[in-house]
Amino acid sequence: MSIGNAMTIWHRACRLTIAIAFVLLVGLQVSRGQDTQYWNIQYGTRSTLLGGAVIGSVSDLSATYYNPGALGLSRATGLILSTGVYEGTSLSLEGSGIQKREVSSFGFNVAPSLVAGRFPADSNAADRLAYSLLTRQRADLNLQWRFVGSQATIPGVRGSGSISQDAELQQNISEMWGGFSWSRPLSKVVGIGVTTYFALRSQTKGVSQLTHALTDSSGVAGLVFETDYDYYNVRVLWKAGLAVDLSPLSLGLTLTTPSVNIFGSGSTYINLQSSGVDANGDGMPDPLFVAQYQEELSSVYRSSWAVGMGVSYEMDPFRFDVTAEWYAAVGRFNVLEPVSFAGQSTGREYQNALSAELNSVLNFGVGIEYVSGERTSWYASAITDNSGLKTGSGANFAFSSIDYINVTGGGIFGAGRSKITLGLGYAFGSSPISFSDNPILNAATEERYSVAAGTKLTSLRLRLIFAFSYAV
Repeated sequence: MSIGNAMTIWHRACRLTIAIAFVLLVGLQVSRGQDTQYWNIQYGTRSTLLGGAVIGSVSDLSATYYNPGALGLSRATGLILSTGVYEGTSLSLEGSGIQKREVSSFGFNVAPSLVAGRFPADSNAADRLAYSLLTRQRADLNLQWRFVGSQATIPGVRGSGSISQDAELQQNISEMWGGFSWSRPLSKVVGIGVTTYFALRSQTKGVSQLTHALTDSSGVAGLVFETDYDYYNVRVLWKAGLAVDLSPLSLGLTLTTPSVNIFGSGSTYINLQSSGVDANGDGMPDPLFVAQYQEELSSVYRSSWAVGMGVSYEMDPFRFDVTAEWYAAVGRFNVLEPVSFAGQSTGREYQNALSAELNSVLNFGVGIEYVSGERTSWYASAITDNSGLKTGSGANFAFSSIDYINVTGGGIFGAGRSKITLGLGYAFGSSPISFSDNPILNAATEERYSVAAGTKLTSLRLRLIFAFSYAV
């Protein structure tokens, strides 16, 4: 190997290291995403403005995710780095029954993005190799509801109507995917490819509910409920793609496999207490105390089969994209499965498991591209981003099942070897939510304290897209 070739490889390695470090730093920024959606994050400049509806037309290195088969038809340059989607989310919570108040929260943060590149290869080689690192999921949800005053007292308490209530839920999810893509052209118009992804998922989920009331005898009765789940999990999955370029028509087909667990660990905690409360409705106050903490538990996370299809048609100066992707249902499973334990005051057996179950999901998106100059293009898109959370199943790994509608528009402007993307995105949706969907709470209190049953969470999300990509 000549000194010149060695220096070239060294420079490329340095650029790759810097890019990966940068995107990891970006990924550490808090983003208020969602926890059970599949299309809530987009990658790359053009793909972001088209809402990810690019399975049939992706031409840059975001194809490592959207359609690995397209890499076989593309000679996209060696490194792409894009980031800078600034996201503000407004959440409002409306209650019924005991909860007759509304709370709101608003966040504005940097959303994660993508780094991807090609490995150096002979320009005549059929096999083409690439790498990518992206954030697949990120959610940071914190909602609080508080009330002090006079209203109908809590169940199981003969009171004066003077109560205080505090309920809080927290959800933090981060899932990073790092992968290597292989692709090759089968002909001048057909390309195939596969990306092997290693996924690192971490999640914390906490719920607390404090309710106290002044009784008829001027005593104080109360109920305290706290849970916390914390785990990480590593798994592997594959995404295969087929791309067909029949200009002006192009087609894409993708298949994503369920993930295979490698390892993971986590912990669970529950603390349930009541004093002066007839928790089970038998007419007598119950001194309720159920508490347990378990750690170093094995974690399991399952994802679904997914099939995506995309069609793109170019009619100069326009290009039209239509994409659909279907995700299979995932049967009920326990992410964390602690051993059962006896409640200290009840003697009954409980298990504080973190369980999950997902419905099948079909997402659909349309996009339009208008090329107004040699280095300038304009985009508009509308997509669905439906939730897979199966409500009413008793699964307690997530809070909401919001089905979003996302609308995005903006432009891409070339400058040398760089591209600058400017755009706006707006998303909206709502779903039921529960503060205290916990099997132990429900079992110990005969389901009399499912506070927030019938409560609706409404979300409005505004995205300011200021993305930068650089190819070397």
